[in-house]
Formats: sequence, C-alpha cells, structure tokens
Amino acid sequence: MTVDILQIAKQIVDISTLEKLKGGSCRNVYRLNDTQVIKIAKSPKGLEQNLCANDYLLINEGILPKLEDVGLDYIITEYIPRNDKETRQFLKPLRSLTMGDFKDKTSKLQDTMHKLHLETLMDYNILWNDVLSWRNWGTRSNGMHVLIDEGAINDRIHFSSTPENWAIQEWEQIKRLRCTN
Repeated sequence: MTVDILQIAKQIVDISTLEKLKGGSCRNVYRLNDTQVIKIAKSPKGLEQNLCANDYLLINEGILPKLEDVGLDYIITEYIPRNDKETRQFLKPLRSLTMGDFKDKTSKLQDTMHKLHLETLMDYNILWNDVLSWRNWGTRSNGMHVLIDEGAINDRIHFSSTPENWAIQEWEQIKRLRCTN
C-alpha cells in the first residue's frame, strides 16, 4: 500500500515543476499553489520534523500552519508567506530574553509570550534560537504571525541530534521506495 501512495503522489505532483522555497536542512519545501506547500523529508530528521506538524493544539492556536495532508515522507500545509521585516518587529520583544528565561518561565517571559499570543509555546520544549529566528516565521494576510518551521517546537530535533530509531527505519524504507519508483 505504501508504494501505491507514493505512485499516486508522484502522479499528482511533479516536484520539478514547483517553485522551491527556502527550507531547512532536513526538508525541501515547494509551493503547490496559492494556499499550500509541500514539505518533503530529506533525512530521518525531516520525518521527525514532519511529525511535529501534527500538533493540533498549536494549529488551533494559530501558531503553526494548518495541516492539509500527511504522506510517508511529506506533509502538505497551509502556505504562509514570509514577511521578514514585520516578523523581525514581532519577535523583537523576545530578543531581550534568553533560553534561561524560557526554562525558568520568568514573569518577563510570561508577559511577553502572552502579549505575542504565544503563551502555549511555554508548554513545549522548543528550540529557543529557532523560535527567535525570523526566517522560521510567516505572516498571514490578517497580520497573524505563524511558526512555519514545525521542528522548532521539539528541542530533541536539531543539527547534532541522533534521529529516533523509528525515523531511521522509515527513512531506509523511503529510500528503497524512491529507488524503485
């Protein structure tokens, strides 16, 4: 059944015809249309990051983009364009805070997160520097800022982390399937 899903996905989307957007080190991101992007894993860590996109609490809070579809090695999410100038202004109040403030849940952090409507992130083990990075955010047409790098909500997934065994095993399967299709 997995092979059928991959074959169907290849028939629906010819990646070579899509606009490639700036992505991270673990996933390639392509714009499907005016409202959606596809994020395709490049490694086991990419699979782990895709799994973070299933956080319905953060989606419902508007902190993460809406999740449209999930496949073996990809996710399709709402397209949220970057607006670096606005995002830098939005994140500016957080720049005076540290990871220590986040870990200690200082009153200044709590006040700032509340003002930015990001208080739900205080319940997560985030990658502080990734959350502070303007390149990981987009801005909806209504001005709402959205964290478009879902991997930033899990501090166990970073450049020097070792992927979980399930991700390594699934990645091996994906590589075999990619070679046969």
